[in-house]
Amino acid sequence: MSILYYKYMIIVENNINKKEFINSENIAKFFVFLLPIGSAVVKNWSSAFFVFLFFVSVYWLSDKQNRSKIELCRREKVLLSLCVLFFVSFLLSELFNGWEGVKSHWIGIEARYLLFVPIYLMIRNLDNIVQILVKGFVITGIVLAAQSLYDLFVADIPRATGVYHHIYFGAVSVVCLLVVLYSGVHKWSSYFWRALGVISIIGSLFSVAASSSRSSYIGIVLLFALYPFLLKEIKVKFVLPVYVGLFLSCFLIYSNSNLVQNRVDVALEQFSNYVNANSEQRNDYEVIGSVGVRFEYWKASIYIFHDNPFFGVGRSGYVHESAKLIDQNKVSQAIRYVTDPHNVFLNILSGKGLFGLCILVGIFFVLFVNYYKNWQINREVGAKLGMIFLVEVLIFSMTESGAFHRGHWLSLNLLLFAVFSFCCSEADESEYLYRHSN
Repeated sequence: MSILYYKYMIIVENNINKKEFINSENIAKFFVFLLPIGSAVVKNWSSAFFVFLFFVSVYWLSDKQNRSKIELCRREKVLLSLCVLFFVSFLLSELFNGWEGVKSHWIGIEARYLLFVPIYLMIRNLDNIVQILVKGFVITGIVLAAQSLYDLFVADIPRATGVYHHIYFGAVSVVCLLVVLYSGVHKWSSYFWRALGVISIIGSLFSVAASSSRSSYIGIVLLFALYPFLLKEIKVKFVLPVYVGLFLSCFLIYSNSNLVQNRVDVALEQFSNYVNANSEQRNDYEVIGSVGVRFEYWKASIYIFHDNPFFGVGRSGYVHESAKLIDQNKVSQAIRYVTDPHNVFLNILSGKGLFGLCILVGIFFVLFVNYYKNWQINREVGAKLGMIFLVEVLIFSMTESGAFHRGHWLSLNLLLFAVFSFCCSEADESEYLYRHSN
């Protein structure tokens, strides 16, 4: 009888341990690990995990003990308030423009700024969440390389696209490279993860090149160039050799890769053609190409903002307003039927007006200050990655609207912002200021 009782107690103890392991926090960590892996190779992957994490966060917040852990600093309160206001700016813009043509999936995309709030409150309280995400990106680099090989040599596509587009595929590849490279994975004690990290870095570089995304090329060059200034980790005497090495690396890649060389040369040619083209030639897409067309997108955005400065023309308004500008011969015929200006800031300016743009700039500013303060005081890896990632998002925002316009891209960005964010306590900041004032 005593033996049976002993076995029963072991079973009960094992069940308790299982319950402790399978809880909302561990489920959230598992989702964060999986988040980047399929983001560019499985359709709606990041959007699905965003929704999953929202429901997990709501369940997590339903526990009073978990709610008691939440201690937000002033910057975090401002950040979450701005996210709510950004959704409000969408509602005001659409209401001001009559709510005509508003599609349900647009509401779903914009609502992510609201869903971000409970997700942020949970994620900032998860232990080792940055390290878990980094391991997910280590696997991601290998997956991206495999997808690139499939697209180029099996599907016989001229460039790697994943399930969406070569620009998004290139953007994810750049983020993967930077997260793995700058997270210090080469210093990890596990030789297995160090080896995978090296393979992931090589795979990410290959994926960037295979995507033939010029935004990705610019992103890598600028982020490597800004790294010493952002983090001040490289001694002054090493700065020049670093930049010489960066220049030589770019030159070698350009000289030995026909794909990279072709994309760069075409961009320079299109820019030259646009600058030298007359008004009639600028109506021909074959003459000005994708580079010249972008300048016309941006010109149309400025015109639209001039006529609708406060709340913009809504999400569906750009294509209609640009058509009017075309008929007035103010912009090129080549941009007819284009739905956005391929620039995040001009997209918000024309769609949500000055009100929405100020909120978006505020979100970027608060995020950067938060990352910088945390890095300055605590030297947190997540803060370092957050600064670099934020700069990468800003770079892509110059030539694409998708980072804050497409559901899958927005979901990935918001979740990464949440993982990298952590606010220093006021006591830590006061101690740091006191220590450096004496």
